[in-house]
Amino acid sequence: MSDVERLTDGALEAEVLRLATCERRATASLIAHLAELHGRRLHERAGFASLFTYCMEVLRLSEHQSYDRMKAASVSRRYPQVLAWLASGELNLTTVRLLAPHLTPANHDELFAAARGQRKRKVQEMLAALFPQPDVPFSVRQLPVRSPAVAEGCPQPTVPAARPAATPAANVAIPPVNQAMPIANAAVTTALPLRLAIQGRRRP
Repeated sequence: MSDVERLTDGALEAEVLRLATCERRATASLIAHLAELHGRRLHERAGFASLFTYCMEVLRLSEHQSYDRMKAASVSRRYPQVLAWLASGELNLTTVRLLAPHLTPANHDELFAAARGQRKRKVQEMLAALFPQPDVPFSVRQLPVRSPAVAEGCPQPTVPAARPAATPAANVAIPPVNQAMPIANAAVTTALPLRLAIQGRRRP
């Protein structure tokens, strides 16, 4: 690994190409061995219910890698020529996975020929044209009626406190306007003779 930085540009490109070729061949060889391992049920003897789980737990592959290799192993058991196309790069694991559900003894030659060398998008378009899926039927469903109870943990809306009802004006005791008049008249009636008497005393 430490010698990578010392490679010239041309040597680096050649090494990358060689390693990619080796990786494809190693992948094809791994698929062939996984297919044989699955045929002998060795993954079950090791305590795994599926080859997918075996690839993740024993081979330390990701879920995506395990699924693609499991599908390719299944296809290669029926059509061994897939291994040569994987090694040469004419097919990749993604293409094999997309083709897997549609392959039959009657159409596999045509499908492999049409898919070799194609990108994922082209393969998907080809399969959509050859095997169209029915449209999802339109349906309308009534939503369930929710209970008026507020869900637990949700804050309840604040309801303003009810104000006391205003007391009708008829119930309020308002004294009559002229209720104080007798008192004032009485004061005037009492004070007038007294003042006249005082004035009379002052006269000569």
